[in-house]
Amino acid sequence: MAENEHGMLPGEESGEPETLEPLSEEEARLLESDRGIQEAVDAAFDTALGESDSYESPVIPDISQMMDELDSTRSDGEPSAEPAERLEAMIREIPLDETALPEDAVLQEPGDRLDAMIREIPLDLELPEEPAPAAAEDRLDAMIREIPLDPELPEEPAPAVAEDRLDAMIREIPLDSELPDESASAADEDRLDAMIREIPLDEEGSERTIPQAPASGTNPASDNDLPNEGSESEEGAEEEPQLSEKTAPEAKDVLPVSEKASEGGKEEASERKVREPSEKPETDYRKLGLYLHVPFCRSKCAYCDFYSTDRVVCKGFHVPSEMKSYCQALKNQMKFFSERTTQYNVDTVFIGGGTPTSLPAHLLLDLVKEVSRDFYMEDGFEFTVEMNPSTAEAGMLKRLRKAGVNRLSIGLQSAQNNELAALSRTHTLGDFSASFQMAREAGFDNINIDLMYGIPEQTQESFAESLEFACNMKPEHISMYNLRIEDGTPFGKKKQMLPLPDEDAECAMYFNGINYLKEHGYHQYEISNFARPGRECRHNLRYWRGEEYIGCGSGAHSYFGGRRFSIRPSLEEFASLLRTVPKTMPAALQGENYSVDDQEQLVEYLMLRFRLAEGVSANDFRARFGVDFEELLGTLLEPYRKDGYVIRTDEPGDVRYAFSPKGMFVSNFILARILPSEPRHDPSFHLSVDES
Repeated sequence: MAENEHGMLPGEESGEPETLEPLSEEEARLLESDRGIQEAVDAAFDTALGESDSYESPVIPDISQMMDELDSTRSDGEPSAEPAERLEAMIREIPLDETALPEDAVLQEPGDRLDAMIREIPLDLELPEEPAPAAAEDRLDAMIREIPLDPELPEEPAPAVAEDRLDAMIREIPLDSELPDESASAADEDRLDAMIREIPLDEEGSERTIPQAPASGTNPASDNDLPNEGSESEEGAEEEPQLSEKTAPEAKDVLPVSEKASEGGKEEASERKVREPSEKPETDYRKLGLYLHVPFCRSKCAYCDFYSTDRVVCKGFHVPSEMKSYCQALKNQMKFFSERTTQYNVDTVFIGGGTPTSLPAHLLLDLVKEVSRDFYMEDGFEFTVEMNPSTAEAGMLKRLRKAGVNRLSIGLQSAQNNELAALSRTHTLGDFSASFQMAREAGFDNINIDLMYGIPEQTQESFAESLEFACNMKPEHISMYNLRIEDGTPFGKKKQMLPLPDEDAECAMYFNGINYLKEHGYHQYEISNFARPGRECRHNLRYWRGEEYIGCGSGAHSYFGGRRFSIRPSLEEFASLLRTVPKTMPAALQGENYSVDDQEQLVEYLMLRFRLAEGVSANDFRARFGVDFEELLGTLLEPYRKDGYVIRTDEPGDVRYAFSPKGMFVSNFILARILPSEPRHDPSFHLSVDES
């Protein structure tokens, strides 16, 4: 019986009972049949769309009316179509973005129903000619493009839902499994890249295709957009020394080479920059290290004092504009330096942060490939990327390895979940184990694990367990750092309240760690670093041996051409002032910039060489500085030698001084008393614990 517009049955308004005529036998039979059909349809509808207690029934076409329209012919009161077919018709005809639904239904109901459609409806049913997989992809692509993801929703909840679903699709669909050859895998990757690049998830309904990055070696802007030399300096101010185009010959052409895999980083991208055959032999070129700073983190650790931010993070497949513009500026800075280092071969690359793997895979891979496009790469180069276990993805690791990255540095820090939480780390021990396994499966055979001692809630026993866990993973390299509480960090602000181990416990952790690692095949070659033979970190050795390197990115430091210089830590200024490849480095970006005089070179040499287990060679010291080492420092070091902090070794025709393990533990104390002066800048600026 139909209700009136006030929801009352006839007669209820006046309070008078309605007089009903008795039903005939045929009418009663049909009524019971309709009720059964109605209950079956309601049950199927609830099962497909999911029952909800948060609202009553959504505003949808009347079920009875739809049944009458779909079931226009009856035979003995039975429906002419199967319930499944009628249910499918109902799902197809109900608008997915019905705005009259209650507020929570708008957020949840469409996603549940679309998910039900994707999972339960055969996408290739009765499709002519087209192969089933292609047809399914076409229809899924059409769904993503045509369904309005964010109609009239507050604070953009729908795009986030869409991003999560697209992310789930990419994670669950194996791109390179059960494929007959690499061309098929490449085709899938190309199609996936096309999806990511072409679907404007952050353009509020715009269908504009995201433009492709400019070709290597081209400037995306005209010459008129380049800053004038010295234009960034304030009027009347003394200009900082600039790196000019005259410091080195112009760069050679970039020639394509085939993708050829061999030992020591020969699996790099096909656009590798190579020299003309007529040029001098490779061995005649000087060697150079390259450091790229990625200042983004999903969450900033409470002890971290490196320049990084957790303000700019990816949400699903929404890539913040700040992240895109920073990566473009980083590429422009690499091009600037590449034109001034044509007489060098890059033999070590290190991408640190921050957390480099917090970047979307396509941005990180683009940076990796840009290195080979811009710089001449030495055969057998070492290419390291830092990684936080919570940001590991199997597909990304495989593509990094294929692009030429051949070493990973993974920040474990502790094998105890309570200690990880005390450090405000975003990963668990399980996350680390999974990420390490993914790295091995991706082909990485050179992995560093970072461990820390002296951290809140840590005991000698728990640190021993962390060491045992790390060694059982069988990495090629282990870094063992002491936690340093820095001013200005969250830890620095509450240092007195932290449950830290005492100094005796820290000392025991250090020496027990050295002995344990030695027993398991890891020799100490630097204060905080241990490696299997031949697996020392060549990039960090470059710092400690005073060799040249270029640092790119906001907050990065360089030592090149006898000068130390840096980029001021400002994400916004870096991205704004390097929108194009500059002719000179903008003065507003420059931090320190000075020539290292002889006295400073000598002090830096001693400070860095004494970090190494190999120590200082008297012959090498004389060759570099024209000074007899023992005449300069022998007397000062003698008391520490007698007490076992310094080891003096007589070699054929040479004498070597080095710190013993207990001397390394107090090296800063000893160096402060024997060095004639301190340099203006600590060259070990980012050699602390891996912050990723």
